[in-house]
Formats: sequence, structure tokens, C-alpha cells
Amino acid sequence: MEVYWKFVASNPVVERVILVQNHVYACELHGGMYCLDAKSGDELWFAPGITQFIAESKEFIYATNFRREISILDPKGFEIEEKTGRKIVRTLTTIPAVAFDFVLDNFETDRIYVGTASGLFQCLHEIYQSEPIKQRLNRIDLAEQLQAEIAASSEQRPKRQPVEARPATPVSVPIFGSGFEDDETSPFTLGTDEDESDSFF
Repeated sequence: MEVYWKFVASNPVVERVILVQNHVYACELHGGMYCLDAKSGDELWFAPGITQFIAESKEFIYATNFRREISILDPKGFEIEEKTGRKIVRTLTTIPAVAFDFVLDNFETDRIYVGTASGLFQCLHEIYQSEPIKQRLNRIDLAEQLQAEIAASSEQRPKRQPVEARPATPVSVPIFGSGFEDDETSPFTLGTDEDESDSFF
């Protein structure tokens, strides 16, 4: 296995690291979430107080903070930290989530899944986003994409021209008794008069 890049966080990362599109989200033990570039490993921004990534939409990032609230982060709005030069992302607003016993991290769509131990399970989404935003392709989408790529490659590939059949050239194949020099005798002939009688007759 090849290691493409490494990133050293300020504190241990105990939550699951999430990959969404070209972004990697990693939360520290004492609160704080890094957003890294998936290709280079460079830090894009940091969100203090965040304990868990929840979901990513077209414009916002949803996460939980240490006060058990759902924070709505704006990755386009951030401040530059004077001491480190780090980009600190801005929290637009928070939603109380104390009533929920668990919040799931979702790296496949933009939906927010929350639930309680008593059996209540809810799916939340932005009011104008009626259809889920797929962050990664499922098996059906992968199959369709693969078929489309195969069809496109076959169209671009030059078609082979049919090869005209050439008339076969007759070839004389030596049969029994031929193909020997003058001074040799074929084992399948009777030989000359000077030879001794054939042992097979």
C-alpha cells in the first residue's frame, strides 16, 4: 500500500475520518475539525469546537459541537488566525440536538440522520433540496457509468476493415515414396532388383 500524504493534527483524532468528494474531515479529541484536501493533504480550514462531522451540502457543512448542538458551517466564510495564519471557518447558526441520543455521519448524501434510544429516527434536509445530493456513486450509478464509458470508448476506437480473402495457392505435399534423394531408398517402396528381397513380402 502506498502512502500519498500525511497530516499531523494538534490532538489525537478519535472519530472516524470522513471523505466527501475532494474533502477529508477529521475531528480532534478535545473538539475541532480539520478540512483537508484529499489529493494533497493540505489543510483548507479549521472549525474549533466541532466534535463530529454530519453531512455536506452544496453550500454548507453540518457538524456537532461540544455543546451537543448541530452547527451549520460556511466553508466560504472564514477568518485568518493572526498567530498561525490558519483559516478559521465561520459558524452561521446552531440547532439544539440535546433531545437526540445519536447523530449519524453521512458521507454518501447531504441528509442529516438523528435518532433517540426510544426508537425515533428522523431525516433532515435543507428546505429547498427535495432530492438528496449524492456525494458518491452507488452500485447502480457505477454500472451505468461503466457502460457509458465502454460505449464511448468503442465509438472512438477505429473499426477494423474486413480483410479480403486471398485465393489459396495449391501446395503439393509429398506422399509415400517421394521426397528422397536419388541415392536413398524409400522404406515404403520395394527397391531395385539388386536389393535383397523385402522382408515384408
